[in-house]
Amino acid sequence: MRLLAYSSIAQAGYMLLPFALVTTDAAVNRAAFSAAVLYILIYGVMNLGAFAVVIAMVKEAPGMLISDFAGLIRRSPGLAIAMTTFLVSLAGIPPTAGFWAKFFVFIAAINRGGIGPFLAAVMVVNSVVSVAYYFAIVKQMIFAEGEERAVAVPILVRGVVLVSAVMVLAIGVFPPLFARFPPISTLVGR
Repeated sequence: MRLLAYSSIAQAGYMLLPFALVTTDAAVNRAAFSAAVLYILIYGVMNLGAFAVVIAMVKEAPGMLISDFAGLIRRSPGLAIAMTTFLVSLAGIPPTAGFWAKFFVFIAAINRGGIGPFLAAVMVVNSVVSVAYYFAIVKQMIFAEGEERAVAVPILVRGVVLVSAVMVLAIGVFPPLFARFPPISTLVGR
């Protein structure tokens, strides 16, 4: 699905933003790189889940257009709820992991000063615009009429979707679950 591919490009921008914040201040650099590492971890979980849903559906709709999601809530409520969770998280809406990922990058940019607040503002505008694209899929899943045939989801794909959705929500509700790992793992000197 091309929308998720384009989304990946935008998400890569959020991952790279902290690299534009590099200064001579080690504390600012640590915060920026910690935000980048956290974003990459959370993004990996969100995207893994979203692409697992697409994989579950691609057998029935090889072209995978947005219209192929029509009525998914009636055909496979679990997939529709999980995909909605992933899309809401990719948009950065609370209480999902994606919100915290963007929040920490945003805070690192604001604290950097200089060009940081401008980059944070661009990030916010991009997030607001992305909501329209992500919610177009949600609208199709919930409000559009579609096929009534259930989606056959392989057990492994179902497991990946479930674990990813639980992690996206758990991190959204309890952000310290992941937030304490990136500062430990950065390569920036202490």
